[in-house]
Amino acid sequence: DSENLEILGSKALLNFTSDVYVSKNNLYITREYVEEKDNTRTTLSDIAVMNYREDNLSEYKILTVKGTVKDQYSFDELDGHLRVVPTTFQQSTNILGDTVSSSPNRSASLYVINLESGETVASVENFAPEGEEATAVRFDGDKCYVCTAVVVSFTDPVFFFDLSDLNNITYKDTGTIDGYSSSLV
Repeated sequence: DSENLEILGSKALLNFTSDVYVSKNNLYITREYVEEKDNTRTTLSDIAVMNYREDNLSEYKILTVKGTVKDQYSFDELDGHLRVVPTTFQQSTNILGDTVSSSPNRSASLYVINLESGETVASVENFAPEGEEATAVRFDGDKCYVCTAVVVSFTDPVFFFDLSDLNNITYKDTGTIDGYSSSLV
């Protein structure tokens, strides 16, 4: 309670410890894990969504996206949609006789999820150059800016997304800047 500072409710979520994003009405808590299937390892993030404006914190839903979420700036909630930019990682291993080959693929993706249904309504998967990860994200209304980088290279491609029409998300690489972006404030 904001007036007398008494606790009105609480909820324990075991294993949800990575990042937290708080919007006007919802709390988002993430956990990351690796799924192994058919000689392929894929990183995934579960996002627990809790509405903290209501009295009952025990009601929550789990949304899942491919990739790992860097920080709370990689999230945004607008008009009943969660928008999130994770770094995606998938590694396939091929075993042929005595030879083992492995091909890792790192990139970044953008997902727009309807909070009511939990369905992904729009996405742009693996838009970053291969081997790069999302280093900084900024949402500004129906626009999104994402810097990606191979962390040791110290150059950042900057991507601009127009999210005004979720049926037709457009984006472009606006060029590369020197340095390494950890925040787009």
